[in-house]
Amino acid sequence: MRGQTTLDFAIGISIFLAVIITIFSFAPGILTPFTVTGQSDAVTVDRTADYLVQDALGSPEQPYKLDRGCTVAFFDRSADEYPDDPFGDDCRYENETLTNQTGLPPTATVNITILGNTSENGQVLDQLYWDTNTRTLTETRSGNTTLAIGDEVETERSTTTATRVVTLHEQDVVVRVVVS
Repeated sequence: MRGQTTLDFAIGISIFLAVIITIFSFAPGILTPFTVTGQSDAVTVDRTADYLVQDALGSPEQPYKLDRGCTVAFFDRSADEYPDDPFGDDCRYENETLTNQTGLPPTATVNITILGNTSENGQVLDQLYWDTNTRTLTETRSGNTTLAIGDEVETERSTTTATRVVTLHEQDVVVRVVVS
């Protein structure tokens, strides 16, 4: 009987150590859903981009087709392109700060820009502007409404970007949402 006690002890300790090692190897996986990762930022930016192009700047009946008046009013609060009541029933957003309009936390840095190419043969997407005199989209900045709103994108922080191809004033343009 005496020789078997050492063998039982060795087997017991081996099983105990194997169980402890298994628990510690799975413990980080158990806590993973509660750690902060960049995936939540991607979901937030995608939802913000979808909200803008399918609801706020357009309508659910015609998603991805932006209303000219609501879009210009969104980017420039003093523009004369307002619909009759830009913050009433015509436009589907409130006259609040950008982070409140998009549902992002106040600590987020948000930049929303409309990019496009108004020339016939160009391939590069440029910042677009709304020319209030000719009522057209243009790539020329002078005296026009900038179709960009928000803070400058911070290069020191990680950023998440979502883009959507939409129609604005019968032209295909890209709405880019950047959050950092």
